[in-house]
Amino acid sequence: MWPLTSKKSNNNNSSPILEACWKIRTRVDHIMADESCRMLTVTSTGKAEGKTTVAVNLARSYAQKNKKVLLIDANLRKPALHKVFGLSNSNGLTNILRDRFEKSEIIRYTMIPNLFLISSGPNVVDPIELLTSNQIANLLEKLKEEYDVIIVDTPPAMEWSDAQIVASMSDGALLVIKDDKVRMDQALKLKVMMEQVNARIVGAVLNNVSRRRLAN
Repeated sequence: MWPLTSKKSNNNNSSPILEACWKIRTRVDHIMADESCRMLTVTSTGKAEGKTTVAVNLARSYAQKNKKVLLIDANLRKPALHKVFGLSNSNGLTNILRDRFEKSEIIRYTMIPNLFLISSGPNVVDPIELLTSNQIANLLEKLKEEYDVIIVDTPPAMEWSDAQIVASMSDGALLVIKDDKVRMDQALKLKVMMEQVNARIVGAVLNNVSRRRLAN
């Protein structure tokens, strides 16, 4: 489990969270060394634990390593990645899963070199139906041929089953756990839930750790 300090991320290439994500990237690289394309699902137990921040900064760290990186917002409940990059969410994942767009129409450039984004797209009534369709499996297989790393942000796993569905299609799952918010039994339950769908857990990030606690 890797600790992450509570300072917020910024655009600096040496921000504390980005530096921590470099270390996470190194560990993930070691664990997933045999994968030609590494598709990683990022999730948490509940809301506001920092999973989106981790997903974005981990993607940035790979992009800075000259990897071609794709961020996918599979949080069809409460999407946030389009806001992080200041982009519209009018076209995205839900469009292509409903056969309305080609993948080339929904992949967006970001201001970060080597980093691309597929936002969630317009709201849908039943996200589970889309996430269990043949379309998403086919889409992910095609994207794996084009990108070195794919990082998928999902809803909290203990609130929605979306994360388990996506994790089961990924090469690995990264769990983000907020310090002093998530009990040990909750974290263990999240681990079991992921293992039940044969998700490969590559690690856990302990977020919002106080410097005082790190020093003890």
